[in-house]
Amino acid sequence: MKSNPKKADLLVELRSAETRIAELEAALGMATGVPLVFDERQSRSQEEALFSKVFQASPSQMALTDAQTGKYAEVNETFLRTLGFTRAEVVGKTASELNLFVDPDQRTVLLGKMSQQGYLRNENVLVRTRSGELRYGIFTAEYVEIEQRRYLLTVMDDVTERRQTEEALKQSEAQYHAMIANAKDMVVIVDGQGLFKFVSPASSHIMGYSPEELLGHDFRETIHPDDLRVVNESFVHRGRWRARRAKLSKSVSFTKMAIGVCWKPWVQVCSMTQRFAGW
Repeated sequence: MKSNPKKADLLVELRSAETRIAELEAALGMATGVPLVFDERQSRSQEEALFSKVFQASPSQMALTDAQTGKYAEVNETFLRTLGFTRAEVVGKTASELNLFVDPDQRTVLLGKMSQQGYLRNENVLVRTRSGELRYGIFTAEYVEIEQRRYLLTVMDDVTERRQTEEALKQSEAQYHAMIANAKDMVVIVDGQGLFKFVSPASSHIMGYSPEELLGHDFRETIHPDDLRVVNESFVHRGRWRARRAKLSKSVSFTKMAIGVCWKPWVQVCSMTQRFAGW
């Protein structure tokens, strides 16, 4: 016996209505066993009131834009506070009229994605405030229907401070790498097993080995046998090891030369620094 699709749909709607009624009863403190007359208009009104509260209280920038005209119908307080506008300056205007997008083509691309897939998720955008300040954001959007009218609901999380921190870190790292690359001192990073993970260019003139030749090798291969016990004890028991000339009797490094291997006194490589990753 085949099921009736229309009947199945009605049953689904009935169960959904019963669930909504129970939720309303609980929310209104009316779950007392007294029958509650279901009023669809009242339910919709309550849902819209709840949406309005969430919309206005959200810490993210939220906006409702008319899907046909592209004009803002409503924005929340976070939107106004972050971008520096008043509600009167925004409502009834488009993003283009407010000059929000730093790159107008980006708005066109986003609208094209919306047209194709019906939503946006975690898009990186760059917008301009009323005063001209640039703000980075993570942008999400979806179509919604309110009172039988289609709107675009947009949410943007301001990540400007995070981006600025990341950029400052990148700049700092670039300066650090430039300093290491041009330093006469040798700087190395080894892992918990003692393997070279980074070797600065100075290794070429200090040890006679290029960084590429040392990477992946155990740093203890470069230690003179007479000093190996002291180095091993420091490395194993302290985690972080800094060679001290007072504790090293002869040498810590060797260099390739035309005649073979030549041990170099510690005083010639005393500025070499070791840092053990993960310790």
